[in-house]
Amino acid sequence: PEEIANYWTLTHHLNRLYSLLHGYRFYRPELTDAEVSALLDDGRSPPRRVQWAIVRLVQQALEDRSCHFVAWLDSDAFIVSSEPLETVLAQNGLLDHSAGDGHHARSPRLFFFASAAAAHGLGPEVRRAANISDHFMVVRNTPLARRLMEHWWRSPLVDPELERFRTELFLEQTAMNEVFVDVPELVAPTPPLSHFE
Repeated sequence: PEEIANYWTLTHHLNRLYSLLHGYRFYRPELTDAEVSALLDDGRSPPRRVQWAIVRLVQQALEDRSCHFVAWLDSDAFIVSSEPLETVLAQNGLLDHSAGDGHHARSPRLFFFASAAAAHGLGPEVRRAANISDHFMVVRNTPLARRLMEHWWRSPLVDPELERFRTELFLEQTAMNEVFVDVPELVAPTPPLSHFE
């Protein structure tokens, strides 16, 4: 356990320094057990698993309208590049761009998600495929993005096929892959899995 704590401390400071280098605000949520329980309370029993807190914490950050983007990075991950986040956002269509006539065109993309490996099929038919993950994600702070985040949170409450993912693996990951598949124009193309390992 001591090694894990040291690793999380290291990733925290690496990400804090990356943010400082580029002028970003950096926040590490520190919640009591009671605050986490309140965050996860959706009126149903049993309570949601703690992984769902990601959705609520990003929603809380999006309440600050001075944030144009909110980035989430799991506590065990760190950014290994010194390039600014805007480079990744521009490459993936989340930044507004020049229309060539002196005007700026608003990008329709609101979300950037990391890739994750997934297994599909059974027995000898198993194959690995990429799907989206919230281990690293960026959300453009718009009314539509905030509504989609709420839709993601509510999806297991309104879709009987997703209800079990309040408590069963792969939790919010499964729900997000169902919610965001319906809005491909708002989600940046999934980068290669190798970019996140």
